Amino acid sequence: MSNFWELEVGEYIDEIAYLVSPKEQFNEPKCYFETASIIDKYQPLTFQAGYARKVYPDFFMHGGMAVISNHFRNVLEQVGGINAEFLRAKLLSKNGELVEGNPYWLLHLLEEVDCIDFANSDLDFWNPNTHLIQRIRRLKFAENQIGNRHLFRPKGSIFMFISNHLKSTIEEEKLIVDFRVLEKVRL
Repeated sequence: MSNFWELEVGEYIDEIAYLVSPKEQFNEPKCYFETASIIDKYQPLTFQAGYARKVYPDFFMHGGMAVISNHFRNVLEQVGGINAEFLRAKLLSKNGELVEGNPYWLLHLLEEVDCIDFANSDLDFWNPNTHLIQRIRRLKFAENQIGNRHLFRPKGSIFMFISNHLKSTIEEEKLIVDFRVLEKVRL
């Protein structure tokens, strides 16, 4: 069994929240996939839940942006081994009130790890020259390239992966986060 897990959006994709402000910043979501720091040009985002809930997730995706709760941020800082910046955001309930877990944060990874074992993976690419992944049937990592990272995004992928250690810590902290074992990742 693998040592890595995909952070999975689960039921929350495109259902949990929509962007309230600033909408003009959302027109350029590609900057969230770049590894250069964007903290100097970032304006805090506000999301509002698309439906009423009693409990909100500690991790969700919106338009390719990873959004995490303050509790999840604290766990990531405690575990270490994460090259990222945290950009302030707010999550409002359907009726406009701040939800528990605020502030929320955009998790912006500052590196891509060249760790995909192409010889043992079964992938299709948007463009074979760029290695931007279009379809995954089997994904394998060259684990020696990952090193001591507990959270990372493979080069050419939009997916984020976590180590067994971080997965265990997330479970111990009872965060609302879904994962999928590496061997079951499909696209």
